[in-house]
This record gives sequence, structure tokens and C-alpha cells, in this order.
Amino acid sequence: MILLHAVLLMVAQVLQPVAVPEPAPTAPLPTAEEAATPDDAAAISARKRLNAEVKARTDASDAGYAAAQAAYQAQMREHQAAVESTARAQAEYEAARAAYDQRQREIADWQACVNGDKTRCPPKPQK
Repeated sequence: MILLHAVLLMVAQVLQPVAVPEPAPTAPLPTAEEAATPDDAAAISARKRLNAEVKARTDASDAGYAAAQAAYQAQMREHQAAVESTARAQAEYEAARAAYDQRQREIADWQACVNGDKTRCPPKPQK
């Protein structure tokens, strides 16, 4: 019976709610610069300076890349215009060459007709 009584006391202790203490408010953590020693402050300053230099070089590199990209795009537009102009000139040349060849055939036919080859004379208009 004593054992049963001891077990019941232990169970009662386990089942009783335990008060959870409120967490104490913490003070805000000091920033890295406030908590730093003079050596740490110098290191932080050097790191900031280095970061600023790297950012400046990166910005300059990005600007150079953008300028090179714009120049490339301009060259590509000029090249495309030259290709189109060449294609137009080639088409005009071919048309002029075809007209020239046709006129040469007409002259050859007329010359042959004058020289007596009646098969190459132009047809006579009918009345």
C-alpha cells in the first residue's frame, strides 16, 4: 500500500502543470563596429574600403561591357544594311543584264534580217 501511495504521489507531481518563466528581455546586440576593438575596427574599415573598390571596378566593367555590346549591335545593324543593299544591287544588276541580253538578241536578229536571213525578221504588221 505504501508503494501505491508513493506511485500516486509521483504521478500527481508529473501531471501538475509547471509554470514556465517569462523570458527576460534581452538588450539589443551591439553592432559589429560598436563591439569591435581598435584592431577589429581597422579591419572592418579596410574591408569596407576593399568592398567599395571592388564595387567600383565591377561597375566600370559592367559599363564597359554595355558599351561594347552597344557597339556590337550597331555594327550588326550596319552589316545587315550592307547585306540588304548588296542584295538590292544584285537584283538590279540581274534585271539590267537580262534587258541588255534581250536587246542584244533583238539587234542580232535585225542584223541577220538585213543580211538576208528572213527567218529572223520581225513579223510584219497585218493590215
